[in-house]
Amino acid sequence: MNGLVLGYIYIFLYCILSVTKDIVLEDGLKTSNTFDYLLIVFTCVALFYIINDKIISTEKNKKTKNYFKDNIWLNIVTVGNWLGLFYSLKFFSAPVVSALYAGLIPLTTLIVNKRLRPKSKLSKGDYIATISLFLCAVFWSGYNIEKLQETSIFTGLTIILISSLSISSTTVFSKRLAENGCTAVKIMAHRFYILIFFSAIFSSPPPVVIDIFIDNLTLLAFVIGFGTILSLWLFQIGVNICEPIITHVIISTCPIISLIIYFFYNSDISIPKDTIFFSSSVVIIAIIYGIFDYYKNSQKLRN
Repeated sequence: MNGLVLGYIYIFLYCILSVTKDIVLEDGLKTSNTFDYLLIVFTCVALFYIINDKIISTEKNKKTKNYFKDNIWLNIVTVGNWLGLFYSLKFFSAPVVSALYAGLIPLTTLIVNKRLRPKSKLSKGDYIATISLFLCAVFWSGYNIEKLQETSIFTGLTIILISSLSISSTTVFSKRLAENGCTAVKIMAHRFYILIFFSAIFSSPPPVVIDIFIDNLTLLAFVIGFGTILSLWLFQIGVNICEPIITHVIISTCPIISLIIYFFYNSDISIPKDTIFFSSSVVIIAIIYGIFDYYKNSQKLRN
């Protein structure tokens, strides 16, 4: 069971780095072309993993028909995953984005995982946890219904709903590739081609992109190195160990992490009480489910 606990730790570390990246990027994304940042970040990330896969890594995996099919689908859903995340930060603060994803993604993961991995087994606890998290998101949306009627806020919420499905699909396709023997480095090396292609088409002219890169070098160095390369590697290793459902329920702890980091990063900004309550609720549910999942797997091992 040490391996399972290690999987939990990897995913939790991913949460910390990912949330910090979102907070650091928030201001820049509100005033700049989203595709400029996508192009810069994921060109660097892809190059790092491709070089690592070709030169450093000695791991080999057998390329089957499903490998190519799943890899193409992983590239497609990765576009919705990161485009949705970066665009949602134009409409909401990082803690709100994190909380909404925490409520929506476990449910969409349950649906997508059952469709793409029909042999995977789900327990009553899986359904209870995901529905509870979803209801938290529904109650928060109902409480903020007047704000959500604003066009920009409604657009942001729609983006989060669509990208939740993409993020869930990303996790499940990554899990399928891992189950077929594909290494974490190889998955990372070949999942960003379509995202980079679209970002290049819709980004600003090259001189503008270069200026953004130079003017924000320190910020981008953190976002690329720790917030994306390292965090995605930790996430992929965690996915290799854990089931998609528990993966995203653990990620539901992101809201409280986001609130803590956001407070220190923007101490002069007040956070609404309903967002704090929402974030705390999904984290409590995630912790209870994490204990349940560990106990369930412990029982299986003993039997």
